[in-house]
Amino acid sequence: MLKTLKWDTDFFNLPFIQLDDPFQCSELEKTTYEMPTFFAQTLQNIEETKNIQKFEKYGFNFVDLRITFNLKINQLSTTELNPIFIIKQSQVDDYERLRLIAPMLAKHSRFENYFPNHKIINLYEKWLFNAIHGLYDDLSFHILYEKEYAGFITLKKDNNSAKIGLLAINKKFQGKSLGSSLIKFIIDYSIKHSISLIQVITEGKNIQAQNFYIKNGFTIEKIESWLYKSKNISTC
Repeated sequence: MLKTLKWDTDFFNLPFIQLDDPFQCSELEKTTYEMPTFFAQTLQNIEETKNIQKFEKYGFNFVDLRITFNLKINQLSTTELNPIFIIKQSQVDDYERLRLIAPMLAKHSRFENYFPNHKIINLYEKWLFNAIHGLYDDLSFHILYEKEYAGFITLKKDNNSAKIGLLAINKKFQGKSLGSSLIKFIIDYSIKHSISLIQVITEGKNIQAQNFYIKNGFTIEKIESWLYKSKNISTC
């Protein structure tokens, strides 16, 4: 049975459908035949080449890679106090200033050739808003550099593991190791809350992010392929 992704459907205002196996493609064709518009996606391990080829025969196109990184927490506290910056848990009153940093996340979005840029930016703004309110992600932390909002990171906890959702540094403050400082802060937070594994996902085309996570001790856990099929979607 096809899976309709409710959050995505509501946000993009069109049927947003997830497929797991190529045998669902015939059902997708029957279901969407009379639909004026839809968006379908599947995520396949890069080693499942036969499945990928079957999806491509049904009109799915490869879009990007999805790379999952893991970091096992087996070390002592790493955060060094620095009077130049402060890291705090984000509150509702912080949102309006933090949302100004969110647009830079749209640059490497897997949706960039399918939806308008302003809609993609709005997606990340909503993600941040929800994280601050403890929805979807559980927490957001932000970093103040010389009292200016310089960046943020969101986190979702699951028993003894946690997943980084978003990490963004204001372009003005890049090159000052603030991203690494946020990672070290999250490591300390994980130690204090008995979290033994941190996971983060990035896109294959975002080489800068991949190098950043590797530099900060993460290792690749798995690589998957995003494939899309859509009908009458405007990028304007």
